[in-house]
Amino acid sequence: MKSALNSRKTYIIFGVFNAAMTIHVFLMFPETKGRSLEEIDAVFTSGIPPWKLHTAASETKIAQTIQRTREQNQVYSAEEEKEKEAVTEVA
Repeated sequence: MKSALNSRKTYIIFGVFNAAMTIHVFLMFPETKGRSLEEIDAVFTSGIPPWKLHTAASETKIAQTIQRTREQNQVYSAEEEKEKEAVTEVA
């Protein structure tokens, strides 16, 4: 009788942890299906909670983050080109 009670307790604990993990995954991990790597990066850097990702405001914020990232990359690329030109002029 005592061993049956202990095994039941084990399964109850297991079930509680599974339920908690299911809620955690649903609330804390954003859906990445159908998104590019650039969009996924913007999702994680935008600070929008995963459960609010499907609103129009969040999509706008993600698009703005992607645009900012592209602009920064263009600036870095232009600076790198200038540095390469300066090095080739010196050599």
